[in-house]
Amino acid sequence: MLLQLLEAVQARCLRSILRAKAHSSADAIDIIANITPVRLRLQEVSTLEYLRIIRKPLTMCVRCMLENASVQLSKFTPMSCLKYQWKSFRRITDNANIEAEHVTTLRCSR
Repeated sequence: MLLQLLEAVQARCLRSILRAKAHSSADAIDIIANITPVRLRLQEVSTLEYLRIIRKPLTMCVRCMLENASVQLSKFTPMSCLKYQWKSFRRITDNANIEAEHVTTLRCSR
C-alpha cells in the first residue's frame, strides 16, 4: 500500500513538473522524465544491500540478522524484505556463488 502511494505521488509530481495532462500514463511520464519507477528502484537498492550484507563474514551481526529474519504477524521488517528479495535474486542468478568480502588490516611499523 505504501509503495502504491509513493508511485502515485511520484506520478503526480512528474505530471506537474512536465506539465502533462492529468490522465497521462504514469509509466509514460517516468520514461519521458528518465526516472526509475519507485518499485524498480526499491528492488535495485534491496538487491545491492543484500549483496553487501551477504558478502560479510557469518560472524557479523548484520549477517546473522539477515539469516534469521522472518515475517512476523504479516508485517515485513527491513531484513525480511531483504531476505524476500534475496530469494528472488538467488532464483534468477541460479544460486551463483557470491565472493566473500575481502578484509584488510593495517599494520603500523615503528
